[in-house]
Amino acid sequence: EWYSEPEILPNIGKSDHMVVCLMPKSFDRQPHGKRTRVAVRSNDRSAKFCLEMALRQHNWSAMYSLGSTEAMCQYFNNVVTDLLDCYLPVRHVFRHTADKPWVTDQFRQLIKRRQYAYTSGNLDVYRKLRNKVNRESKRLQSTFYKKRADGLRDANPRAWWREIQSLSGARTADSSCFTALANAAADGSLQSLTTLFCDSLKQVSDDLDPLYPVIDITTCEFPDQFVIYPEEVFDKLDKINIHKSPGPDNFPNWFLRDFSVYIAEPLCCIFNSSLRECIFPTMWKRANIVPIPKVKPPLSIKDDFRPISLTPTISKVGQ
Repeated sequence: EWYSEPEILPNIGKSDHMVVCLMPKSFDRQPHGKRTRVAVRSNDRSAKFCLEMALRQHNWSAMYSLGSTEAMCQYFNNVVTDLLDCYLPVRHVFRHTADKPWVTDQFRQLIKRRQYAYTSGNLDVYRKLRNKVNRESKRLQSTFYKKRADGLRDANPRAWWREIQSLSGARTADSSCFTALANAAADGSLQSLTTLFCDSLKQVSDDLDPLYPVIDITTCEFPDQFVIYPEEVFDKLDKINIHKSPGPDNFPNWFLRDFSVYIAEPLCCIFNSSLRECIFPTMWKRANIVPIPKVKPPLSIKDDFRPISLTPTISKVGQ
């Protein structure tokens, strides 16, 4: 749609081939990707040290004295959220969808310094930064693809093929199906499409009766073999995969792993209280649900999507 109908012209010089001429309909530069606003949590090393000191000095006795699992879980969530927002606050940065996956924030800052040196006319500094950008680009690209390819030799065929498609660019995230479905089912509104997805997923359990506790907690015995110890919780937290996304509690997985020695004991107390009361905390039941298309292009919200639930990492540690 950007070009007019091709025109066949005579060959040039002694060439045996005819010339195919395609004229663009507009000489304006077509956009390549778009600029998006992304929320990221600060990763400052000195702030992480201050966070570690705050967790080490925090007194959890107020949580231990609470009478219910829900209250203890809410207290733990509030304390951790306040400390993270205080020392490692969430900030908004701009990213471009056409950026390569190996581009880092430090590399972006280096490019900005190079461009500023060029626009200010400082050519000596510009040449030095230009060479540094070229070297850093090659290093980041080589390191990124080497790490991605290291585990392919031992991967199963399905994982190997998925990774090869991702590295070659044949497998990319495509949001155009949601835009087309929003135009067809929600008058182009993505917010209305989200509501339709929620209503469709909720209908699955509309005919089910709510669950009520049938165990008398006062007479429920708690066998010793079910008691959880802090070192067991620490061992689980220390093995968390930090490359996976967090759940709706927004606790980064690197936080749960790197600071596991300070949060293992209060989490252990919550786990034992949950077993003793036969109650699973409500906030650990929440999930971020992502609809994944089963066919391309999807035509029906009810039949052509499957829901993928992203629950809090802590809820999976306690299972």
